[in-house]
Amino acid sequence: MQEEIDEAYEFVYKLTDLRRDEILDDTRKRAPMFARQLIAYYLKKHTTMTLAKIGQAIGKNHATVLHSIAKVSESAEQDSYVRDLKEAIDTRIAPFVYALRSKFMDCCYDSFSVPVKVDNVFRVIIDNIELFDAQKRSMESKSLYDNALRLQQIEIGKLKAQAKEMKIIISSIMK
Repeated sequence: MQEEIDEAYEFVYKLTDLRRDEILDDTRKRAPMFARQLIAYYLKKHTTMTLAKIGQAIGKNHATVLHSIAKVSESAEQDSYVRDLKEAIDTRIAPFVYALRSKFMDCCYDSFSVPVKVDNVFRVIIDNIELFDAQKRSMESKSLYDNALRLQQIEIGKLKAQAKEMKIIISSIMK
């Protein structure tokens, strides 16, 4: 049972970049609270643990676990970000974009003296990656694929320029 709990925490860490101690911190901040909900969903989906045991694993009671599981399912219907996370948990496959997100977050934290909310920027990047992947899959000839690749490189250049501008703006605000 402990192995399953550790596996759930490790998987959610890959998706959210929150360590176990941050998730278990008794706080109502959005990120740790959401990570606890994901862990509850994961444990319910992939184990035979009771709601009470899942509650012990996340430091909450069985009613909170039930609410967490329902919240993940409801939010997935309305929010594509949560839908992606739920799908990753359902399949136990962490998409490469979450590793990219983690590296992007690290870069932003290293570049700025205060934590920066970058999820919106990251979602734009993911949307572009998904768009280009869809275009790539639908290509019927090499020339169309090459054109899509050139478009992708142009878009990535634009995103890099926007990120650079964002860094300059934030740096000037912080002075």
